[in-house]
Amino acid sequence: MKFISFPTGCFKLIAVLLTLSACSIDTELQQFRDTLPRQIEGLGWPSLSPIRDFAPSRNIAPIPDPRTLAQRAADLRQRANALRGPVLDPARKRAMRAALAQYYQG
Repeated sequence: MKFISFPTGCFKLIAVLLTLSACSIDTELQQFRDTLPRQIEGLGWPSLSPIRDFAPSRNIAPIPDPRTLAQRAADLRQRANALRGPVLDPARKRAMRAALAQYYQG
């Protein structure tokens, strides 16, 4: 199998994306950018609502958590350990490697 090394592939991908993004600027977009300041000149700013209008009218007490700090820490450790496992299960990994091998052979 022939794989591109990460730095080389990464730099090539960035170069292609930058080239494509530079070519995609449309003349209409440039004209809109140039005429927008003239279109909004003299317009008033919208009136903003004070934040107190959206604040709750009464104090809301937080929902008590019946677990102790040690129990919550243990739950977080358990969740973190679950995330440390492999991203791909072995069957999916084999299938992806087989597909790559077939692609590079064909």
